[in-house]
Amino acid sequence: MEVKTPFPIPFAKLAKTAKAGDICFSSADTPDWYHFSKKEHLLTSCQQIAGLLTQKVYDQVNLTLKGKVTFTFLDFGGVSANHLQEGDKYLDDPKPINGDGTTWIFSFVPTNKKFQEIEQMKKSALAAGCAGIIILTKKEGDRGKADCLNSLVKALPEDVTVEYYEDTADVLDSVTEKVTKFWVRPPTGSGFEDMVPKSKEVVTVSVDEYLAKILV
Repeated sequence: MEVKTPFPIPFAKLAKTAKAGDICFSSADTPDWYHFSKKEHLLTSCQQIAGLLTQKVYDQVNLTLKGKVTFTFLDFGGVSANHLQEGDKYLDDPKPINGDGTTWIFSFVPTNKKFQEIEQMKKSALAAGCAGIIILTKKEGDRGKADCLNSLVKALPEDVTVEYYEDTADVLDSVTEKVTKFWVRPPTGSGFEDMVPKSKEVVTVSVDEYLAKILV
């Protein structure tokens, strides 16, 4: 799958230039970040991201996938933060995750002071065995989490399957039925545990059930 992608840039430059609506991508293969501007058509950006995602699972000679491939996308806050953080501290040596290098953090981070933490987020994710991290700088609407994931699914080869763990019900309700969707129910007392997805396609799991499935 040959696509043209922007050159990766250092995080210091990304932090100065990222705007709401942009998409940021990094992986274990580079210390730098790919910056996909909101000025670019979303599907074009997602085709480029799909090319990066499939580099290691795509046979460039035969132009086929190397076997059955499932990409697993994990939200951060409320989901993977349960094993990549303790309080506000990002873990240097988190528990390892299951999988074969096809699990990615897929999370919203606004372009404010919080954005400065995505380097630490990436470091913890890679230490746990994630392949990399995709940061959305809008949560809802155009170029939000659901919009971007739906476009990414369109851009991936048809025989790739996708599963997504998320704790925000409204986001899951807007994600295509082509994705296997898991609602990681917020803990009792959080104030969000009763905001249940409306879609019957969504599978509800507790935090403990999520951890049992994801961790080695």
